[in-house]
Amino acid sequence: MIQFSAEQFWRLYRDEVRRCGSLESLRRSRDWTKVAISAAKGVCLSAGLKTGNELYLDVMGYEQRQPGVDFNWDLRVAFEHENTRNWHDELCKLCHVVADLRVLVGYFTINTPIEERLHERINRMGNRITRVPDCQWLFIFGPDDSQRDKTPWVGYTLDLEQRLVRLVDDKPFNPHTEFSRRV
Repeated sequence: MIQFSAEQFWRLYRDEVRRCGSLESLRRSRDWTKVAISAAKGVCLSAGLKTGNELYLDVMGYEQRQPGVDFNWDLRVAFEHENTRNWHDELCKLCHVVADLRVLVGYFTINTPIEERLHERINRMGNRITRVPDCQWLFIFGPDDSQRDKTPWVGYTLDLEQRLVRLVDDKPFNPHTEFSRRV
């Protein structure tokens, strides 16, 4: 069985975005969405999962239970990316998806700490967040344009008591700064 922890997926995803992203793609929402989705697919494929975008998900990473037998799979990763600060719909959608790891990538303004906003939205979802037992969450957030040069992306998960936990990041990722250095 192929499974990711939130920490593993975050590190691999972050590194894949570093590899396939560029300053030019970062400047255009449509292009950046392609980078985000491509990076998620790359992480899933590198682990041996098949990928698709069925179920209205940006990416689904799934594992066939029996090779060659269609329609007999387990959803390991459900991935949603929202290029604006309006990621709330994707959070609600992911609450209704049965997957081992549900990943939400979004953006925030510095004026409102993302931990506050995320905690507020998690509380609004209530027991929908926990309706799938033994499921992990990964929340990845980057700053919007107003603070893009100063603030790195952050990753969060939920602990067993559904408290928000910031993931340790040994290689903080700030795409605006890193991609500017490549030019």
